Amino acid sequence: MNSRFRVFAGAERARRVSPRFFWQLVAAVTFCATAAFFLRLNSGVWSISPDSTVYVEGARSLARLAGYVDARGLPLAHYPPGTSALYALAALIPATDYVYFNLLTKFLTIGFIWLVFVLIRRSAGIGAALLTVCFLTFSQILIHESTHILSDLAFIFCLAATMALFPQEKLESMSAGWAVLLGVLATCAYLVRVPGLFLYLGYTAYIALHVKRNRWRTIAIVSAVLFPVVLAVTLTSATDPQGSYLRLMFLRRQYVLDSGFPTLADWYARISLNARTIVRLIYVTLANQSRVGIAGVVLYGFLVAGFAAALRSRRSTLHLWLVAFTFPRSCSGNSTSMTCDTCCL
Repeated sequence: MNSRFRVFAGAERARRVSPRFFWQLVAAVTFCATAAFFLRLNSGVWSISPDSTVYVEGARSLARLAGYVDARGLPLAHYPPGTSALYALAALIPATDYVYFNLLTKFLTIGFIWLVFVLIRRSAGIGAALLTVCFLTFSQILIHESTHILSDLAFIFCLAATMALFPQEKLESMSAGWAVLLGVLATCAYLVRVPGLFLYLGYTAYIALHVKRNRWRTIAIVSAVLFPVVLAVTLTSATDPQGSYLRLMFLRRQYVLDSGFPTLADWYARISLNARTIVRLIYVTLANQSRVGIAGVVLYGFLVAGFAAALRSRRSTLHLWLVAFTFPRSCSGNSTSMTCDTCCL
């Protein structure tokens, strides 16, 4: 009788455990397949561009401990050093091509997808998270970015890491040590891309308005970590003959020094154009194609409905604050990178 009871008890435990084990196995296989897919794309070829030239030259100079300079030895004061400092890890490994630079980009891509999986599983379950992983794996924009030595993937990796480590619930009772870590992550995002400053603004706005415990202490600690770095980068970029990054972005014609500063009419035209471009690029990201189709329209509708539901229920207030601060900065900046940012949020 006891042996029969143990058999039934064991079968009951197996039935309870097996669904969880099954989904964990599916998740492991899916993620391994995703990692293998992106690693197979790795090569030693450099998809050269003006920005990637700066990052590669800066990485090599930092790896040689020669400072943050270009191939001619001139200071790279115009660009924040975060991306080059990251790729300096690849530059430390001797190679005749760019295989390790590209490999680091692939690791950032895989890490970003894993962080998004963690975020989606936490809020919507493992099934939705697996579908998101499959969607990102075959995303044309993400595949394209994974083949370039640029700051886009490093930035969205910082963004996803910050959101994974500091969800809305974590901010309600955060120690001083965790506040320091939040400041470090916000600083890393800023050092990778100057618009990373808006990550800090989104978090501090939410903490100031919604968190009740130790909110001013948290904001003070995060600010104390970030602001000295911002000041140092700003003072360094001011030595560049072209001026700071922000100054060039806010010219009437970006990067054209003698174009002057925009009028209100110029701002309206720029914001309208970039807003339409962002809406179109987000559609391309969701539909994975440029032409209008039913699937893309439906997915875009789900995206808008999701934001509307979050706004109405206030369950994802932090995400809405991040979107509120991240989206407007694109009105004067890089619309392509904004697509990845918004989809991550």
